[in-house]
Amino acid sequence: MGSQCLNRCSISSCSFTIHSTNLSAAFAPRYTTGSFDISGVRPTTLYAKPHGYAGGGHYNNPGSGAEYVCLPPDPDYVKTSGLDYGRMYGAEFDSNFFASNANDEDVPCALCRTERASSVIMIPGKNKCYSGWKEEYHGYLASGGYSNVAASAFVCVDINPEYIIGGVDQHLGKLFFEVLTKCGSLKCPPYINNYPLTCVVDLVTTEEKRLLLNDLDVMNNRLNRMEGVVAILNATVRQLTSENHQQLLTNQQQDIVIQQQQTSIQQQEQTIKLLQNSFNSIKRYAAGGNYGEAGSAAEYVCLPPDPNYVKTSGLGYGHMYGAEFYGNFFASNAHAQDVPCASCRTTLSTSVIMIPGKNTCYNGWREEYHGYLSSGAYYHAAASAYLCVDINPEYIIGGVDRHLGKLFFDVLTKCGSLKCPPYINNYPLTCVVCSK
Repeated sequence: MGSQCLNRCSISSCSFTIHSTNLSAAFAPRYTTGSFDISGVRPTTLYAKPHGYAGGGHYNNPGSGAEYVCLPPDPDYVKTSGLDYGRMYGAEFDSNFFASNANDEDVPCALCRTERASSVIMIPGKNKCYSGWKEEYHGYLASGGYSNVAASAFVCVDINPEYIIGGVDQHLGKLFFEVLTKCGSLKCPPYINNYPLTCVVDLVTTEEKRLLLNDLDVMNNRLNRMEGVVAILNATVRQLTSENHQQLLTNQQQDIVIQQQQTSIQQQEQTIKLLQNSFNSIKRYAAGGNYGEAGSAAEYVCLPPDPNYVKTSGLGYGHMYGAEFYGNFFASNAHAQDVPCASCRTTLSTSVIMIPGKNTCYNGWREEYHGYLSSGAYYHAAASAYLCVDINPEYIIGGVDRHLGKLFFDVLTKCGSLKCPPYINNYPLTCVVCSK
């Protein structure tokens, strides 16, 4: 779109989508609260001023969470100690690529929600929108260092990043590096070897088209449509009058039908309750890669209780293991218990997010559940991810045997690049899942 790509969300230079089509997190944001573009779409933020803190697993810990996270400026703690296998560090730039004097600077972030947005995407390799999309912001693609032990993720850093005041000391927690093109499997051209990749964050809104009242063709079309609607309404009135007369003659029959329908509705309600109870009794299985296998997938998954298989053999390089708690942090007698899970859909919400470090939702959001932040152990060979374990977890019946597949550990705050206060060193992080 060229010049039509408006920098419409300078308060929330949102870098990648979290859980929802209109909810994003931003790293190194530029903030001017309450900004609009000509479409009238207004972005809102969960935490912007004071800014949040970019964080994640340590670059040298292979089992740490792979993704970058945006921690709130006002964390909630419940417990004051944990096993210290899961860790949360602050994030910083490790060079001057993104801006002059950026090296070792701690990175701010924000969590923002763009109202009336039906899709939000980050496009690596582009710094302007495709036709029909609006720009949130553009900049350079970032990730961890390829030679670092820990896995990472790709995020988009704003073209004009800011820093956290007083965060110039080198702590080397979660790091941001520019991403260079590597030709081979990636075709060159159009890509160029060792060039830094750009990025752009785009959205599509559900804004309505505006009517030009001085357009005669538009007015004529609308008048013709209104005449057609009036004719249909007249025919409907005549039909309803006839039907009403017939209904007056058959009131007794109608009463019998209503009684039958009420009985049918009661039977259907009983059937729905039985189906709901049956559905709730079905346990799904938390699973993922083995904690000791370095190349396994980082994320945790929720497997259905009724899998479908097609082939009966494969190469055996990808593995899926069940998940279990390690230690009794999440609940008494939780150690070695297999972990159940559920896949849920919220029908009345357009955005669902998990906020690490909080156990209550911000104003205007509805809580789905809260609990403690979890990940794999920082020193394990396999990468992991951050997710929220309910404050009252359950177990799979008969799953107490120790198999050590995908593991759940509590996550402790690590001060340094992550500012303390408001965070407290070695305190277990809470979490909350909110919808709106």
